[in-house]
Formats: sequence, C-alpha cells, structure tokens
Amino acid sequence: HNSRVVRFEGVELPYYEFQANGYAGDSVLSKAYDAITNYETTAESAAELVVRSNVNVVKIKDLLVSVANDEDTNSMIKRWQLAGMQMSNNNLLLLDSEEELETNTVSFAGLDALIDTYKRDAVSSSGIPMTRFLGEHATGLGSTGEHEMRNYYDLVRSTQVAEYRSKLVKLDKIIAQNIGLPIDSDLSFEFKS
Repeated sequence: HNSRVVRFEGVELPYYEFQANGYAGDSVLSKAYDAITNYETTAESAAELVVRSNVNVVKIKDLLVSVANDEDTNSMIKRWQLAGMQMSNNNLLLLDSEEELETNTVSFAGLDALIDTYKRDAVSSSGIPMTRFLGEHATGLGSTGEHEMRNYYDLVRSTQVAEYRSKLVKLDKIIAQNIGLPIDSDLSFEFKS
C-alpha cells in the first residue's frame, strides 16, 4: 500500500523514459559513471605508455630466411629471450655485426593535459568538488577550494531539506507505528552539518 512506501527517486527522466525505466528515475550515479570510467581508462593507458615508453627494434639481415623452419625459429626465440634477459639485467645487449638496434621513444607531450581533462570531466559530472572527490587542492591564483566546498555543502543541505526531510518524516512514522509507538509521538531528527 502506498502509505507504507517511501520512494526516493533518482534523476528525473522525461515521461517516456520514466515509463520505460519501470516508473523509476535514473540512478544518480549513472551521470558520473561514464566520466569516471573514462578518467580511469585514460590514467591506466598513460601508465601502460610509461611501461612501454621505449621500444627496441632489432634489424636482422635475412630474418625471414633465418626463421624458415621450426629449428631455426626456436633458435631465434631462444636467442632473443637471452637478449631480453641481458637488457633487463645489465641494460646491455650483445648483437651480431649484421644486426642493428634502434630505440623508439614514446613522447609524453600533452599527456598530462589529456589526463587532467578527463579528471575535470569526472569531477564535474559527480557534482562533488575536486578537494572532496579526489582529495586534491584547488589550483589557480588565490584558490583554496574553500568557496566550492561551501557551495557544495549548501547544495547538500538544501537537497536534504527539500527532497529528503518529508520522506524521512514519513519513514519515521511508519517505523514508529511498526514498533508500537503512538501515531502522535514527537519524533524529530537533524541532518548532520
């Protein structure tokens, strides 16, 4: 019965989407989910780039002829496994006079700006200030993050009062009746500031 139900709606949807969503609002997290996932993917990709920042290319004369049969291929694989161990242990590589080593380095120019763009997108989609969401202080001349935190707390307070207070009062009455308290019991609560 509707007197025993307290609905906490998520994000309001247009009517047909609301209907298609089982007459429920959208999750408050869905707006931020894609942006946070994109930020996470970008940060992980950047970390992978750092790991693979130097690519060593070895040029071998007649390589295709050298791996024409299984025995030669296995010999070549063993040779480059040994070379890989030399590079990781000693940062040294022994090459045949016919082989040539070339190192290609990945540039990280602009990567920090790209990550920062996705970070700002994730923060703004969450509606939570960066100082609270990521624990990072605001940047910029004279910026402490204090103003954005004050605005955030004011928004949370107004949402608590406008959207949740009446629903929680109804819920308190349902719980009070369920545990046997009189209907006119003086129940009250305050939101933590």
